[in-house]
Amino acid sequence: MDPVYVKPSEQATFTCTCVGYPKPTMNFAFFACDDVPWTNCSKSVQRSQVDQFGTRTPNTKNYVTIEQFAIPNATTAGYVVCAAENSEGSAMVQADLLIGDL
Repeated sequence: MDPVYVKPSEQATFTCTCVGYPKPTMNFAFFACDDVPWTNCSKSVQRSQVDQFGTRTPNTKNYVTIEQFAIPNATTAGYVVCAAENSEGSAMVQADLLIGDL
């Protein structure tokens, strides 16, 4: 996943891609970074903390899972975690959500 930069109240869309067999399921979570500096953004994330938040757009391919995850009105900076899991294992990736008026 790549970082996303949006203006306040714009939609932020993240794309997460995973290849696996059997086809993995994905979950997403958003973690706000309210502290300045972003001290809570450096904390490790456990798989149990990652659950759906926002809007998901699934695909129908057999081995590749590409899902988009949208935060409709982004107002708080933070990061999104994408977790993929199947019977063979799991993986997580995260990307920053940056908010600004540029």
